[in-house]
Amino acid sequence: MSQTEILARYGIPSRSMAIEPIRSEIDGAWRIRIIPDGGRSQYFDADAAAKLADELRSGGERLLATRIEIGIEQARRLAQSERAA
Repeated sequence: MSQTEILARYGIPSRSMAIEPIRSEIDGAWRIRIIPDGGRSQYFDADAAAKLADELRSGGERLLATRIEIGIEQARRLAQSERAA
């Protein structure tokens, strides 16, 4: 499956995007927000984001997969620091 097809299945219309951890205002959980150029933000919990990264890596898109994994790690660290406080 191509990178474009993988991203489309997750509602991401563009390869160019920002990736950031964000705290949910609803339940307080940390999630990954993917903001595609010209598209709507998509929110993923760590498991769904990791699945997307795995699929991208399997499709040969290592850089984007790594960027998503960095976002996952940032969200986990933020959640841990909140619990420690």
